Amino acid sequence: CAACLTGSSLLHAATPEDCHALRKHGRRAEARKCYESLTAARDPYLRAEGLWGMEIYQDANNQFRAAVEQSPANAMIRVRWGRLMHERFNNTEADNLFKEALQRDPKNAQAYYGLALVSADGFDSKAIEYASKAIELDPKLYEARELMASLRLEDSDEGQAFSEADAALQISPEALDAMAIHAAIEVLADRSPDPWWEKIRQVNPEPSLKWIENK
Repeated sequence: CAACLTGSSLLHAATPEDCHALRKHGRRAEARKCYESLTAARDPYLRAEGLWGMEIYQDANNQFRAAVEQSPANAMIRVRWGRLMHERFNNTEADNLFKEALQRDPKNAQAYYGLALVSADGFDSKAIEYASKAIELDPKLYEARELMASLRLEDSDEGQAFSEADAALQISPEALDAMAIHAAIEVLADRSPDPWWEKIRQVNPEPSLKWIENK
């Protein structure tokens, strides 16, 4: 019976994806508990994700370093570490980590998406090239479509922005940034964005202000 209970506990152990989903849907208290549970894991990568989710950034950085030392060939650990660095405004380190990931896995779509994010921050024309490569490698990577839509909107190409945002929503009906881009297009056309904001709130009743500020 003890073995069965242990197996059941492991079967239902939280994953970073579980925690991200809770946060995306506005279930903040549950998301925090989920991330907190990851910090007790044996795997330093899981601890890193948990600490990152709890916004304990320096400790998360240290755990990512330990995870890379433990699994030096794992490209995705470097990708996730790079995403942390990007979030914390350290694009130099983020860029290095994404490129290190590609050295280990040349077809890693997430690494190309990371490079696109870094390039977009620097208004580098390579952002579209990197995002396109990410989409080529993983056509279901809707986040890359959202970034493409944002880049096209910044270039005042509302038609392409609309198409890319729609493509993201076809992959994931909960692509919040794609919805926000649609809302921005409506504003630019002097139409009400309210239907799109309502769609966003159906996914997350308390959406982050980033969608209002950035889109």
